[in-house]
Amino acid sequence: MKLLISLLIVFIICMLFGQNIRKHAPVWYITVFVIGLLSMFVPSTAPMWLTQIITGYITRGTFATAMFIWVMYARVLPKGSKAMTTFMSLRAPLAIGAAMLILLHNAFYIIYYVGRVVKGSSMTGYEIIAGVCTLLMWVLLLPLTITSFMPVRRKMNPVKWKKLQRLSYIFYGLIYVHVCLLFTKQIIAGNTSYGRELAIYTAVFGFYLVERVALYLNMSKKAIAGNILVRIGEPVLAIVCAIIFFWPYMLESNAGVMAANSEKTEVLGAKADVENQEVSGVKADGEDAGISGDNASAESSEEVFANIVKDESITDDSQNEGVSYKDGEYTGSAMGHNGEMTVSVTIEGGVIAEVKPLASEDDDPYYTWVLKQIPGAIVEANSTDVDTVSGATISSKAMIKAVEDALGKAME
Repeated sequence: MKLLISLLIVFIICMLFGQNIRKHAPVWYITVFVIGLLSMFVPSTAPMWLTQIITGYITRGTFATAMFIWVMYARVLPKGSKAMTTFMSLRAPLAIGAAMLILLHNAFYIIYYVGRVVKGSSMTGYEIIAGVCTLLMWVLLLPLTITSFMPVRRKMNPVKWKKLQRLSYIFYGLIYVHVCLLFTKQIIAGNTSYGRELAIYTAVFGFYLVERVALYLNMSKKAIAGNILVRIGEPVLAIVCAIIFFWPYMLESNAGVMAANSEKTEVLGAKADVENQEVSGVKADGEDAGISGDNASAESSEEVFANIVKDESITDDSQNEGVSYKDGEYTGSAMGHNGEMTVSVTIEGGVIAEVKPLASEDDDPYYTWVLKQIPGAIVEANSTDVDTVSGATISSKAMIKAVEDALGKAME
């Protein structure tokens, strides 16, 4: 939904202020650049709602992607319409403004991946592909952005400039690949909302692809082929988007069934072990006492199994009792940018000895930056009153709140 909201905002801005943007392009560029730069350094004291808006729409590249999408769609909008006229005249300002935000956005990813390589850290296949994709986007975007400025464009040969700008199609494709990598990872991790988001991106980019190729075929006097492509391509795209939308729910359903079967197997296995142990022990005692071994073992096994369950529930409940810090290991959770974040806090001698992350759905590299700073800072200060990480404020606050949740359980 963030993409659709961003597309709507960009559309309204262009319709209302398009003429001013064209006339005062330098002011537009400076404004966009300053906003992008400031978004990278949101203070920890900023309200959570403001942090979520800045992170979700600016630093994560959603708003910039929306600007690029309108640059793309300018050619396939209804011919002669006000929308087409407006966006065709704003292609350069929108592309340059979006590039500034994307370059700032991708800079953090490049620093993260280069740092991993320099340190010799092992990287997963996903991280390698994402790193290469990010680097390629940077390499393509820099010359495309520089040559989009009118003073530079006027000094170039028109034919060469046009050939260079065709590389933008590769860049658009890399944007979609980058989104697929990020969202697929979240879907596999169990975050179902990303299925909806990926379906939206697929619909937007897929529709553009179909319409752009059809336009090319029409311009090449192959109108019949273009019409066939639209009639077949759009229904196929709709089916693909529907599959992507429901894919996370199917994964979640399968995971739930597997977890239920696994839990059932564990319970039955534990009960069978208790019965086997009791059968052998009680049967021997029953022979000496003159009682039936089968009946004794059945009754005893049921009692033992019930006592095990009872003991476990008492242990769990007892952890929440008390009014001051007590030694032990406690877990806490809080909502991050993408979903719940869970940590484990170890208390030794009444102080925080260790903060260990257990699970999170937040994206790399933001979550990785938080792991490098927040847990150690909390242990060193023996307090959650620590600074957040610039560029990862929401994940930082989630980590801090998760630790506070765990500490609340350590009070007695």
